[in-house]
Amino acid sequence: MKHRCFFITGTTGLVGGYLLDRLVRDPDAELHVLVRSETLLAARDRVATLGQYFGLPDLADRVGIHVGCISQPGIGLQPESLELIQSTVTDVVHVAASTSFTDKQTNRQVNRKGTEHLLDIIPAHARLFYVSTAYVGGMAPTIREDQLNIGQAFRNDYERSKFETERFVRERYDDRPEQLTVFRPSIVTGEWTTGRTFQFMTLYRVLRALVAFARRHPGENFDLEYAPDGTQNYIPIDRLTDMMEEVLRGPQFWGSTYHLVNDKPIVNRDFRELVKERMGFNIINRKPSEESSKLNRAAVAGNAAYLAYLQGEPKFGCQARNRLASSRQPMPFDGDYLDRLLSFCKQTAWGKNLAICR
Repeated sequence: MKHRCFFITGTTGLVGGYLLDRLVRDPDAELHVLVRSETLLAARDRVATLGQYFGLPDLADRVGIHVGCISQPGIGLQPESLELIQSTVTDVVHVAASTSFTDKQTNRQVNRKGTEHLLDIIPAHARLFYVSTAYVGGMAPTIREDQLNIGQAFRNDYERSKFETERFVRERYDDRPEQLTVFRPSIVTGEWTTGRTFQFMTLYRVLRALVAFARRHPGENFDLEYAPDGTQNYIPIDRLTDMMEEVLRGPQFWGSTYHLVNDKPIVNRDFRELVKERMGFNIINRKPSEESSKLNRAAVAGNAAYLAYLQGEPKFGCQARNRLASSRQPMPFDGDYLDRLLSFCKQTAWGKNLAICR
């Protein structure tokens, strides 16, 4: 890869961290990262801990670390950092985001205003690789990569805030669309090959609740409403990073939008069968009632925002993504993959034994 200077936000998160792990191994890539921290020393510690997870003990010495926060004007950079970014950066990869389903203030401050702050300071000649989400499609039955505003409703404020942010980004690059590449991943899960992750959100909270139910109520029924024919689109983090890396390295792929999703999302009724097979209890398609166990009712109530996706999701058109060789790798959400996810969760006590999660 011809020498390029990257500035990456969100590198201490799952997607940003895995992407940094790929790019830092390229001798032709100069890397600078934004880290939210009180001091440079604390920021270096965060990057060093990330390096331990990836087997890169010298990671903090191989990247330029800049203390800041995208929710602040100028993204909180010191003048010397700002000057360096504006004078040397050729590529910006914007991963940082709030993923809260309900916190409107934080979503607006981080997703919308944070992105505006970033675009205000990056050089005009720099290419932008923006990480959106496949769920900008909201509750639409289908969405193509070349579509955004199709009159869709949204399940939660996260979807709406990401839709509004992507729309804003496109407006800012309306006169130079070739400089904007948009990634729209679906629900990110652990590595396909090993089950590893350092982020235990969304699906993991549901899995943890189901594992607890199986332990305390073996063989009993678990009440949960779902659309039997609905799907859940999980993209393993290593498969996702494969596709993002291929786009980043290939100039022929720049300037497009990519639905980075699973070709074969698991159908809800099949997920139900996996739970029965692997955990030993039945999921019954009905709303929890007073007759349901206390743990059942608490699990559903505590995960209500995420469980809304069990009522269906869009079908994602993938014309641009299908040009990527890496998109053809297998990644079905089957029993073996679920076993790998659960094994890693057990091994790490759902992240408690990972220093990066502390």
